[in-house]
Amino acid sequence: MMVRIGVSICCLIIIAACGLDAEVVVPFPTLDQSAELRIHAIENSKAGSKVRAHVEFKNSVSKYKTIDLTCLELSVDSATSDEIYVDRIAHVLPENYAINPGPVSIDVYWFFNPPDNDISKQDSFAVSIKEECEPLK
Repeated sequence: MMVRIGVSICCLIIIAACGLDAEVVVPFPTLDQSAELRIHAIENSKAGSKVRAHVEFKNSVSKYKTIDLTCLELSVDSATSDEIYVDRIAHVLPENYAINPGPVSIDVYWFFNPPDNDISKQDSFAVSIKEECEPLK
């Protein structure tokens, strides 16, 4: 009985480690900060694809009070996102998102219009700062 439970737990851990909940980490520069995007979920439907992620960085310079999340652009293979949304129950404007000194973690998502194929974590992801856009203010 004990061996059977141990084997079952081991199999569950392997399945969880290989499943869709594994994160894809995409580093990107933000002025004098380094940041990374942790993609943790991808939802595909007939209407399009939604990529959910955490934006994480250290706000070590306390002069920055807000981040303009609309400056962040996500590319998946050849497709580029149109707009970013803050992933919260209440609608939050991504233009002047308040941040405090220290570690910052923001849940966001991008929506892609229906692509030719569904987006998967095996695709090539890249995050960039839009031209003439200053994310940290």
